[in-house]
Amino acid sequence: MTFSKGINFMFSPYYSRLLFGSSLTVLSLQSLVGQIQKAEAININFDYTYDDNSFFSGTNYGRRNILDQAASYFENYINDSLPALQPSSGEIFGIAFTDPSDTTTNISLTNRTIAQNEILIFVGSDELNSNTLGLGTNGGHSIGYYPNGSLHLAYEARKTEASLWGGSISFDLEYNASTSPNGTKWHFGSDQTGLDNDEADFVSVAIHEIAHVMGFGTSSNWNSIVSGTNFTGSKSQQIHNGLVPLNGGHWHDSVTIDGLETAMDTTITSGTRKLMTRLDYAGMEDIGWDVDSEVYTIPFEFSPSLGICAVGIIFGTKKAWSVWKNQKP
Repeated sequence: MTFSKGINFMFSPYYSRLLFGSSLTVLSLQSLVGQIQKAEAININFDYTYDDNSFFSGTNYGRRNILDQAASYFENYINDSLPALQPSSGEIFGIAFTDPSDTTTNISLTNRTIAQNEILIFVGSDELNSNTLGLGTNGGHSIGYYPNGSLHLAYEARKTEASLWGGSISFDLEYNASTSPNGTKWHFGSDQTGLDNDEADFVSVAIHEIAHVMGFGTSSNWNSIVSGTNFTGSKSQQIHNGLVPLNGGHWHDSVTIDGLETAMDTTITSGTRKLMTRLDYAGMEDIGWDVDSEVYTIPFEFSPSLGICAVGIIFGTKKAWSVWKNQKP
């Protein structure tokens, strides 16, 4: 039997700064010639076992639907075929990840099965530091397999991906004057209706953190195509017309595409929603994911119930930055 370890935690808080501004993205659908429905290839499963603060439980159960909405931006456009990681008798497959409800500790589980095409993400909430809205980390693993057995072959196929099995996401606690006065005022709507200027949009933050779990800014695949403070991925260069400036494991805040801020820069303005752009998908492709080519044809706005709006999307501008704020709303 062969044993190996691959603990590869990337501990960095993402969306670490929250900006205040009142301007919203203006999206106008002028015409819709056709819709493209995409069959799910990867399947992002959220595990709520460690949701100790009931961020997604009890009266907050409906938030799980909004989290699934965020996942659909990946499930509908990434078509990798991922074999199941299923240890047989005598084999070992263990996973390790940041506790989503206590980000100062790690959790290790033994003999956890990862289903075919599954990306597993443990989610919860914690009181995060400063202006941090969410923290997404790539998980680690340990494995012991019989050479050329099914687990070995599946592992060899999966280990080249930017995320072997998934990881964890912690969202900042919701603001409550009594119990969490330093928490975040969240907007949990499926769209921007009711999104106030002092609120952080949950869908935007969830999309951002899912991308980190899947290796954006957190994987060896990413690191291998970073040169200094620039991203050298070929698809991203094609979309951006040159090297893409970085700020750590993110696009630099100065980077825009099609008149929009990217989902994967370092900040989000309160009262706004940011979705995946062509450049964000290009980054995912450059780190190894099989991204549908349709996302690059034109700027588009995606609705989980509609699929891709193939033509006719007109994007308004959204740059309404103001001064840094030292605390969340």
